[in-house]
Amino acid sequence: MITPYWDELARLAASLRHGWAAASLLLARFQAGLRPNPLAQALQEYGRLIKTNFVLDWLADQELRTRVSHQLNKGEQALCLAIVVNAIIAWNTVYTSRVLDELRAGGEVITTSEIEHISPLAHQHIHLYGHCPFDLSTRPDGDRPLRTPITPAAPAPAPTRV
Repeated sequence: MITPYWDELARLAASLRHGWAAASLLLARFQAGLRPNPLAQALQEYGRLIKTNFVLDWLADQELRTRVSHQLNKGEQALCLAIVVNAIIAWNTVYTSRVLDELRAGGEVITTSEIEHISPLAHQHIHLYGHCPFDLSTRPDGDRPLRTPITPAAPAPAPTRV
């Protein structure tokens, strides 16, 4: 399948490399129409050939397997970081909503423009490093209680001069 379209595949690669055509445009062209594009099929087969060669190299080369493993670990760390960030945003959104509801119930008037300045990305209150043990058997029902704000201490009276 690749051989009859080799010249067109080379022209396609040159167009991409030199920026004469965008990859998104070429993919859209390949997907247009009811019948599969033969050039797109040749490109898929070429991709499978490249992947097969890589797998064979990977199996034969311990150093390559080690490098790939390190890169996969970095990718997994990035995915874990995304999960942590999403959990922080969800936690902050739920509790920010509870705080706003409590303030409104106490008579505070909170405008939309004020709410727009609240970010769910704050994370100072979350321990990101170290050991975080969880004992689910002692988990209370419902949400964690909100903390009451610390009120500043009354200023000390000024000394009187005699």
